[in-house]
Amino acid sequence: MLFSSPLLTVSLTVLTATLLPTVSAHVRLFAISVNGMDQGVGCNELNGSKDYIRCPGNDNPILDMKSEHLACNTKGAEEVKEWIKVTGGDKITFHWGHNKRSQDKPDDMIIDKSHLGPLMVYVSPDPAGAVKRGKTWSKIHQTAGEGDKWAMISLIESKGLHWIELPQLPKGKYLLRPELLALHSAFRDAKHEPEPQFYMSCVQIEVEKDSKKGLKLKDNAEKVAFPGAYPTEKAGWAAAGLEFSVYQKTVKDYKIPGPALAVDNLPAGFGHAPKRRRV
Repeated sequence: MLFSSPLLTVSLTVLTATLLPTVSAHVRLFAISVNGMDQGVGCNELNGSKDYIRCPGNDNPILDMKSEHLACNTKGAEEVKEWIKVTGGDKITFHWGHNKRSQDKPDDMIIDKSHLGPLMVYVSPDPAGAVKRGKTWSKIHQTAGEGDKWAMISLIESKGLHWIELPQLPKGKYLLRPELLALHSAFRDAKHEPEPQFYMSCVQIEVEKDSKKGLKLKDNAEKVAFPGAYPTEKAGWAAAGLEFSVYQKTVKDYKIPGPALAVDNLPAGFGHAPKRRRV
């Protein structure tokens, strides 16, 4: 005889949530495109033809809010060979994947659909200080999702692609830090402590010239360090968006962690960026 009850439903939900972190469905950054031009897989660890992403040795998430790896993941302190040339107003598309990026493996799962959460993009003008706990990082984009759809679902539906328009930045070298936050294990109950999962890599870019294209960063924009941008103690996690139940609440209830945006209304979206011709 089949039957259901609220108690059974809740119990099954909690059981499912507890089992989810054991599933190997992680994600990593493979490449970027600039104004529609593919820059190639960006690190040697993934048999890439280029070497411009500070790629970690595996696709495991960062779990420790006190870890120096929260800046650019494991191996993130190591400069790689290439710096991608860009200028303000360029459209940067990030290519994420599970086993490979979607253009190389169209059926790649990107990340498990249970891994709901937001995405963010930071930039640092000081590549050396950025990975040495310096307050050099500015947040330039964030989205938890739209309506009832989480950003991570939109990323999956867009084959692991999302894009931003680069704001105005002075000439020099920078790190771009796209970040995904999976909240499937960030809930708290009597038998489970919250465990938010962070996935990030740092992309080496070099602004070739000062440009009046793109939006300007705020003069008083807050800058943060990693670790330090997010609370290191669990007591502050709920207020900061690091403790959250995607099983009981929706994207509309969620507050994205980290500092205020350093630029408002930066053009951004999912899929391939609109092409832009440099002038």
